[in-house]
Amino acid sequence: MRQTQPSPRIPCTAIHNLISSPVSLFIALFILLTQVGWAQVSLGLSSSGVQSSSMVLNIVLNSVAGSEPAALQWTLAYPTASVTQAVVTAGPQATAAAKSVTCKAGPGAQTCILDGLNTSKILNGIVATATLQLSSSSTGTPSGILLTNALAASTAAKVVTISTNSALQIVPVVHSLQCSPASITAPASASCALTLSAPASGSGAVVSLGTAAVGITFSSPAAVTVTSGQTTATYAVNVSAASTSGTVTTTASLNGSSVSSSFTVQTAPVQTVAPIRVNSGGPQYTDVNGYVWSADYGYGSGGTAASTPASISGTTDPALYQTYRWQSGTLQYQFAIPNGTHTVNLRFAETAFSAIGKRIFNIVLNGQTVRSNIDIFSVVGANKALVLTFPVSVTNGKVLIQLVGVVQNPKINAIEIIP
Repeated sequence: MRQTQPSPRIPCTAIHNLISSPVSLFIALFILLTQVGWAQVSLGLSSSGVQSSSMVLNIVLNSVAGSEPAALQWTLAYPTASVTQAVVTAGPQATAAAKSVTCKAGPGAQTCILDGLNTSKILNGIVATATLQLSSSSTGTPSGILLTNALAASTAAKVVTISTNSALQIVPVVHSLQCSPASITAPASASCALTLSAPASGSGAVVSLGTAAVGITFSSPAAVTVTSGQTTATYAVNVSAASTSGTVTTTASLNGSSVSSSFTVQTAPVQTVAPIRVNSGGPQYTDVNGYVWSADYGYGSGGTAASTPASISGTTDPALYQTYRWQSGTLQYQFAIPNGTHTVNLRFAETAFSAIGKRIFNIVLNGQTVRSNIDIFSVVGANKALVLTFPVSVTNGKVLIQLVGVVQNPKINAIEIIP
C-alpha cells in the first residue's frame, strides 16, 4: 500500500536556523530581500494595557489579499527591569490555520516560529499572544517593548518579505462594569459605571451598550463615549414600570471585549391609602356605615365653626350636616394625599337662608374651578343634604379645596376624599 507523505513543514530549514545564528539571520535576510519583492505583509503589536501586574500583547498579522503567509518568525524584545516573565502562545488565527508556536528565550527577548505540517494560509488578525508578568517596581506600560526580525514563508515554501511595526498600539477594552444599587423598586433608576483598560485616545472611545429584561419597562442609551484621556464613563438605566420582579442586564462592548452587569427590579408595593373624612366644624363622628369622620381639621385660614339644631332631611347621617364651618371671602381646606386621581365628595346643607341667591360661592380644587355660583338652597332647598362629587388629579401630594364667596359667606358641612 502506498503511504501518503506529510506536507512539507513551512518555513524552510533556513528560517529555523535563524534562532541560533545571528550571522545566518543577516545572510538569509539579505538573500531574501534580493530575491523576493515587497509583499505588503506586516506584524504589529497591540495591547489592552496593564491589568493586575500583567500585560497581554497581541501579535497582529496584516496582509494584502493573496500575500497571506503560511509560516512566521519574529523576535519580541522587552525590558528585563520591568518584565520578569514572558509566555507566548498561539493566537486564534494561528489555531484556525492549524499552526503552533515555538519560542527560544534569551535575555529580554523571545524569538518565535509559528508554523505547522500543512500549507494553510494564516489570515489577518491575532496570530499569537504574549503574556508579560511585570515586576513590582513597574508602573504603567513598560517602555522598550519591540517586535523585530520578522520573516515569513509562503504556502509554496518561499520566503516572503515582511515588515514590523514596533510601535505598541494600546487598544482600550472594557475592564469592568458596575451598576448600582444592586436592587431597585420600580419606578427608579440604576447608575452604571464602566472602566476601560487604558485611557481613550483621539476623539474618545464610543462604547456600545445593550440592555435586556423581561416584564420590565426601561430606557437606556445605545452607546456612551469615554472622553479622550479618560478611562471611565457613567450612564443611567431608567426603569419606569415592572409587571413582575426580575433582572435587568446591561452590557458594554468595545474592541471585541464585552462586560455585563445586572441589577434586580422589584415591583412597587400596592399602597393602601385610607380615605379622608372630616366633620367640618364638629367633633369625631361614626356614620351608619361604620365610617369614622375625624373632628374638624385641615382648614388653612381659620373660619368659624358653628352648629344648628335643625332637622336635616335627605340623609341617613343628619348629624354630619348639623355642624359646619364658614368664613367670609374664601374658606380653604388642604389635605396631604398621594399623587393620582381621587374622588372628592363635598357635603352641604343650607340651614341659615330660605331663599335663592342668599349664599353663592365657587368651588375650586387644586386651582381649578369645578363649580361656579353654587347656591345650596336653589339646588335642594333648606335643611336638606346636598352631596357634590368631583374627580381631582393630584400631582404635588395634596388636595387644596377653596370655597370662594360670591354672595354672603361660603360654608361646608363635611369633606370626604376617596383614593
